[in-house]
Amino acid sequence: MAREETTTKKDEVLTIEGKGRDMLGRRNKGTLIIAGDVGDNVGYEQRKTGTITVNGNAGDDVGERNEGTITVNGNAGKGVGTINDGTITVNGNAGDNVGESNEGTIMVFGTIKSLSKGASDRKSKILAIDIEEDHGLPWRKYRE
Repeated sequence: MAREETTTKKDEVLTIEGKGRDMLGRRNKGTLIIAGDVGDNVGYEQRKTGTITVNGNAGDDVGERNEGTITVNGNAGKGVGTINDGTITVNGNAGDNVGESNEGTIMVFGTIKSLSKGASDRKSKILAIDIEEDHGLPWRKYRE
């Protein structure tokens, strides 16, 4: 049985089932569409040309070392956007430790449980409906 591809090359489009699996879209360069929930580390080290859409919930560490675009149409766990230099959108809630060393854009159209104490505040943009614990770090409130 052939191994299922879970990442794409530049200019390639692939649709797969999430099935709660971890590490989907690692070093992704093209367009990856994931139906259903995914596990941890979706979009790890995704390249600038990469786009990942998750049509479900995601586990922890979405977009670690991401340079591309990730959209989660559900909730995400803790550690969203660690060392992120791309754009991450969560159309739901996000867990603890969001934005550690973030230099990109993180948008959460729900509530973030807490920002990382090491969330970068120079180049980064963090937008949310609410943040339970922001540690005094700057962020923008999304108004519905």
